[in-house]
Amino acid sequence: MYTVTTPKRNAILKKLNANGIGAALYYPIPVHKTPFYKSKINLPTTDWAASHVLSLPVHPKVTSKNIDFIAKSVIDTL
Repeated sequence: MYTVTTPKRNAILKKLNANGIGAALYYPIPVHKTPFYKSKINLPTTDWAASHVLSLPVHPKVTSKNIDFIAKSVIDTL
C-alpha cells in the first residue's frame, strides 16, 4: 500500500472506488479509540491522521498504466 494524506480523503476514496480502484482506509478510527484500546488519552496527531490518511493500491501487478489511471482519478477529484 502507498499511503497519502489529504483533507479531501473521503471524496477521493469514493471516486477511486467508483473507478474500480482498490483504495482503502485502514485506520478510519484511531487505534486508541477502538473498543479494545479505548482510553481517554489525547493523541491529536493520531486523530488527524485517522481522518486524512488514504491508502492507494501498490503491488507487483499494478502497471504504469494503472498508476497513471489512479493519479488521474485523484487529480480529477481535487
